[in-house]
Order: sequence, then structure tokens, then C-alpha cells
Amino acid sequence: MIKFLQSIGTNKTLSAIVAKNIQGFAASVSEVTDTISLNNAAAEMFGFRNNMKLLCFDETTSSSREDMYKMGIIDFGIYNSDGLTKFNQITTTRDGKPPTALSYAGGNDANKLAYLGDILGGRNSNYEIFPDSTEYTNLTDVQLISRPSTMRFNYYSEMFSRPNFIAGTNQEGINKVNQYISNIISVNGWYNDFMHWHWWAKDFSKDYFNLIGQLVSDNDIYSGSYSDIVEYYFVKNSINNVTYSSGSLRINYTKKFNNSNPYNNIATPAWIIIESDVDIECSNNQKIRKINANTYAVPVFLDFTTTQVTVNITTTQSPNYLNLTKPIVTRNGNNISSDQPIKYTLFSNLKSNTYELSTIREERNFNYLDSHILQATLDMVNKDYFLGFINEDGASGTLEF
Repeated sequence: MIKFLQSIGTNKTLSAIVAKNIQGFAASVSEVTDTISLNNAAAEMFGFRNNMKLLCFDETTSSSREDMYKMGIIDFGIYNSDGLTKFNQITTTRDGKPPTALSYAGGNDANKLAYLGDILGGRNSNYEIFPDSTEYTNLTDVQLISRPSTMRFNYYSEMFSRPNFIAGTNQEGINKVNQYISNIISVNGWYNDFMHWHWWAKDFSKDYFNLIGQLVSDNDIYSGSYSDIVEYYFVKNSINNVTYSSGSLRINYTKKFNNSNPYNNIATPAWIIIESDVDIECSNNQKIRKINANTYAVPVFLDFTTTQVTVNITTTQSPNYLNLTKPIVTRNGNNISSDQPIKYTLFSNLKSNTYELSTIREERNFNYLDSHILQATLDMVNKDYFLGFINEDGASGTLEF
């Protein structure tokens, strides 16, 4: 842990450490799948509802996939069935951002070392291997390129085309989720679940997403894309030291793993925890997370073509902090109002049907506004509706009617 104390102004003190998880949270959670073709609308809706970020390992691109990525709930990685031939397609899906994570088809990771020059992290088909599948401190790049998931919750629920309850009952699975989430909090670790969305047969997945969402809400946990969490591991472990002098925060860093690792594809910043008794801002114009009255997480992007970055930390009367508070959204007919700018996706589900089997998207709007007018013709007799909304800083929820 890197820590220092320095003066930030008259009678003002400042201390800092490198955050163990993104945005200074105590632990991280991710949720992934490897097939986008079925039930992705229900998954995205559950992601909105529970303020969760999801990732699909995929093999192609399309306008619908690009829209999923732009909306901010579903990220994409490579489904590794034939090497990295889909790298450019997934880059297109991610609006030009190269993928940094993959999943091995059928768990076949025989060629994993060949991907170290292009990919930062990958998941294999193993699960519930501890501490390997919750570790977020002492991993090598080889371990990250083929890593077990913490859980495969599908195996604790009824599924299509597979024997029911492969690993245990649904309640046993829920008990394990609670156990593993408690564990990652205690060790500043990472929980990842792999779930085949196309195996869903009943609403177990809804209940599971609700459980994870509640655990994230009740605890100091970051819910993020698998890619972002892998990238942050490389970022935080590259930092050699942090110094503060004359109002400047300076980070010295080096590539800790093989120089051929694709550090230049990393789009996740370092997060530096600042303790200060006054409001602060940084010269890179990035939004700071205010964790509590005196603790702040400051994002600093590292350019891996060099080995040092400096940002100025100053006091301010008009701070620009991340807004991670769930928007308050109301509806009057087709008119939508929010207490902060949001973009949205409108989902519908046939009444009395399971969410997984009949959820569809009615419309999307990518403009951040505090008022919207729905374009869909609402069928309140036969359908239930779910307005999935998300603010500029990624806080999401649903309005159900």
C-alpha cells in the first residue's frame, strides 16, 4: 500500500493510497456469458434493475450489439472458438475500443500463452477454485489469461437442455453466493459468475441478479465489466510509487508483466484514494468519486508509452464528483421525468410469462436528458413494461409499470 501525507493548503492535510479496486471500492463483482443470441434482453433489463454491468464473450458484431454496448450495461469480449480472428469485429462492437478479455470455447485453453500479446485476461470453464477464483492481488499474467470463475450459478438452477441442478440446489447456490461475496470483501477480491443466458428455463436468473444487486448495494462493492476489472489489475500492479510535492500528484509506473502484453489497449484509469478535509479537484478534468466526507478516489490514466504521470490536486468550491446515486424517475403517460440526465431502454414482457422467455426491447434513446417522451404505443392490457435507465456515470435502475 502506498501512502503519504502532505499539505494541500493552509492547515489542510492530504493522504493517498492506490485503490485496490476500481473507484476505491472494497471488492469487485462481474457477470459474464458467452452467447448473446437468446435472453439478452432479459439479462440487460436485470442489469439495469440491479445496477450491474455485464459482459458477453461474442464472435461477431451487429448494430444491435453496438447499441447494447453504447447503452452502458453490456460490454463485449472475444469468444475464443478459432483464435483471435474476431478481434476486429469485437473492436467494432465496442465503438473502436479493442477487446482485452476472452472466453475459451468449451474451456479449451491449450493455446492460452499465444494470446498474451493481444489479450489481458480470459476465463476458462473451471469454477469454485479458491482462492484462485477470488484472488485479485497476487496473480501473474499467465494466471489471468486463463482464470476460473468464482461460480457458475446456472449449475444451481433449472436449465433448458441440461440436467437440473448440476452442482446443487438453488438454495445451496444462494448460500454460496453469500459466502463468496463475504469472502471477497474481506480480501479486497473479485467475484465473477459465468452464466449461460440461453440455458434459462425459469425466473431463477431474475432472483440471482436481484441477489447480486442487493449485495452490491448493501456493501462496498464495484459492479463492473470483466474487461475493466482485468485492466485495473494490470494498472494497479504497474505502479511503483506515488509522491506528492508542491501541489502535484506524481505516479511512477512500469509494465510488470511481459512487455508484449497489450498495455496500450487499457482504457481503465488508476484510482488514487485521497484523504482531505476540503473538497478537491484534479487537473486532468476527470470526475472524482467522493467516498465519504473526507475520502476521495481520483482517476488518473496511465500512458504506457512512458513511465510517469503527474496531475495537480487543488481545493475547489465547485467539485465535479461522480454521481453514483440511482436516478429518481417518474412517468406520466408516455412522458418520462428524472432528477438527473438519463438515457434509457424500454423493455416489455407478456403478462404472466417468465421474464427470460418473453422480454423484448421496445425502444432505445441514447440522449442524456432529464425528460423524455416514449415513442412506443403502450399495451397495458397484455404487457408489463420496464424502463431501464442509466445516468452519465453509470448508475442505473428500472421504472416498472
